[in-house]
Amino acid sequence: MLKEEIRYDELKEQADEKQQENELLEREKKQLVQEYDTLSMRVSVKQMGYEEADERVKEANERADRIKAYIKTQRDTLVDLEEKATKLERRAEIAEQVYEMACGSDGNETLREKFIDVMYENEQLKAENSKLRETLNKAYDFMKQFVVDGRNLLESIRQVVEKVGDGFRR
Repeated sequence: MLKEEIRYDELKEQADEKQQENELLEREKKQLVQEYDTLSMRVSVKQMGYEEADERVKEANERADRIKAYIKTQRDTLVDLEEKATKLERRAEIAEQVYEMACGSDGNETLREKFIDVMYENEQLKAENSKLRETLNKAYDFMKQFVVDGRNLLESIRQVVEKVGDGFRR
């Protein structure tokens, strides 16, 4: 019986050691599960942060594109306004010259003569322009009659002119 008691005590002691070892392992397991959960949560937060950052970058790029388009339209508008200002400045200079001519001693007569000359020259230029346009249209019609490589001559010449123009722009 003593042997059995010793054996029982040894087995109980071993069982207690195993129980303590199991409890220690359970605590380590809980700690590892908590660390895993914490790390998983951090990864999820970082992924959300990256996705949010990607979305913000996308929005910023879209805003930048809108701003670039706005700047381009404003630049175009500025160029148009500068051209208009240049024209208005020139017209003001001409108006000033006309005013000075009109204010002179024989200003009305000089102004009348200049005005008549300008109107006559304008009529002559319009007539010349009309004749040139008519001649050009006849030349276009004439070139359309000839076919080179399956295309009419006018199309071929326009293509060559475009290539030459592109070459000069570069």
